[in-house]
Amino acid sequence: MDHRAQRFTIPLRSAAGLVLASLLFGLLGCGQNSGPRRYEVSGKVSYRGQPVRVGYINFDPDSSAGNSGPGSMTKIIDGSYRTQPGKGVVGGPHRVRIVGFDGAPADGLGDGNPLFKEVLYTVDLPRKPVVQDFDVSEEQRRN
Repeated sequence: MDHRAQRFTIPLRSAAGLVLASLLFGLLGCGQNSGPRRYEVSGKVSYRGQPVRVGYINFDPDSSAGNSGPGSMTKIIDGSYRTQPGKGVVGGPHRVRIVGFDGAPADGLGDGNPLFKEVLYTVDLPRKPVVQDFDVSEEQRRN
């Protein structure tokens, strides 16, 4: 009976060791230093002179202007946004999409009522951390 227990225990330990080794190698490969250098971007988003209570801002490298790399998205809260460390922008020309909500959902779920339809900007961001504010005016709204 002891032999059977040992026969099953050794393969399980070996399998567990392989799984652990695979996870460690996988995590090392997903580090912050892999891929292109990314820079933090933060700022304020307002609509009709008031901070956008809740929303989303998405930065996509503008391929039509020769820029490439990963995009970045973050949430707008009380008129401010900040990309996560290591998840910012690559710099250069970007297309920026902004969606804003009033933050007062009737059913207690979601982000509330839309303040405006998606707005699209084109900006040229530096290859360093930057503060970039957006004022969504009536003229800039996409119909």
